[in-house]
Amino acid sequence: MAKSMVIAALMLPLAGPAVAQTFDGRFQIEPVHNGALRLDRDSGAIELCTSVEDAKADGWSCEEVVAPNLEPADASRALAAENRQLKRRVVALERRLKTIAALATDGLPASERAAETTFSEDARRGIDQAVDVTGYALKRFSDLYRSLQGDEESQ
Repeated sequence: MAKSMVIAALMLPLAGPAVAQTFDGRFQIEPVHNGALRLDRDSGAIELCTSVEDAKADGWSCEEVVAPNLEPADASRALAAENRQLKRRVVALERRLKTIAALATDGLPASERAAETTFSEDARRGIDQAVDVTGYALKRFSDLYRSLQGDEESQ
């Protein structure tokens, strides 16, 4: 029995992630493009394991990328508390959104809001003139910018 455990342990680095996952239920191995991620289910630690081809030895090297900071039970309670807090925040934001929508429409029925958005002919002409002036100003600023940029490049 002990001999078979030693042989299995020695073959583990050669077998790859599939055997590592079934050999010990504590770790979950997921392949990634440059190696494998190893999740320690007991502590929550995550390590990036990469193949090492060294003149002295071949094998795997694992570097911790996420350190556990809570016990599993504490982590579960922390996630549940965060979930409750986020649900309360969603409810508050939905109420605020309804209030903003009501303020934006001034509480008027849809038929009255549509009537308010129709403009007289004079108002439309005024809007068109404002758009024309704005377009003219933007063109002038653009021309000025290009001329200043040309002056800077010629120096």
